[in-house]
Amino acid sequence: MPEKKKSSRPKKSPSSATSSLTSSDTGSKNQKEERRMGSQPSKRNGSGLAEPVSEGAEKWAEAVIRPDDHDVPSMREPIKKKMSKKRNISTGKRNPKVGPSPQENGENRRLKIKLTEGVVQDYINLEKAIHRLERKNVLKKYESQTIYSDNLKNTVEQLEAVLKELRKQTEREKSDLKNIEQPSVKDFLKQQGQWDERHKKERTEYMEAENRQETVQKELNLARINYDNALKVMEIYKQQTDNLNALYDKQDKMLEGIFGPDYASEKEKCTGG
Repeated sequence: MPEKKKSSRPKKSPSSATSSLTSSDTGSKNQKEERRMGSQPSKRNGSGLAEPVSEGAEKWAEAVIRPDDHDVPSMREPIKKKMSKKRNISTGKRNPKVGPSPQENGENRRLKIKLTEGVVQDYINLEKAIHRLERKNVLKKYESQTIYSDNLKNTVEQLEAVLKELRKQTEREKSDLKNIEQPSVKDFLKQQGQWDERHKKERTEYMEAENRQETVQKELNLARINYDNALKVMEIYKQQTDNLNALYDKQDKMLEGIFGPDYASEKEKCTGG
């Protein structure tokens, strides 16, 4: 029969096994006691035994590791505040990957126009109104009427200045005629044989000045009437132009609401903005 191989593992004696269990049990008890006391693991001396912890160290560990229940919040709150402050001031730059705020998203949703049959009909009506005003060529008419009104205004101002000078001249001619018609002057001129000639001359000059004044006055009155009418027509064209520009703005906002900001970008490119 084959011989049984003997195990090479040395057998422990009962006394050695008992002593090892006792030492391990003692070590685990010491570790539990250290964890319960909250102190750091004891240093071991050269012989492998734990050094006793001083009474002052135990009290310090209990005060730090195991505070009273009512002290815990007061200790944690300042730490949280400091940490939150550090998080707030840790960087002054906004993360570019952060998306828009809910408020901005809400505004974008409100600006977005849903393409429905009613919206299409509104756009058609808007196009018709724009076409009617464009067919009248109100922008060009307003520009031309503005120039015409400015010219009439200049004409009125010039005629007023001319009329002012003519009135002065008429007054001078009238004064000369009155002076020559005085009895003393009249008798003197008659003695000289110049009365008829001088009187006719002064009277003619006065009549001519008065006629020129009346002519300019009529021109001024007509220019004022034309200027007032031109202003009224210009105001009509201005109102139509304002309406057309308002329709253009409304159309742009509607298209931007339907197609998004890409429409505005394309419009700026087309207008060279």
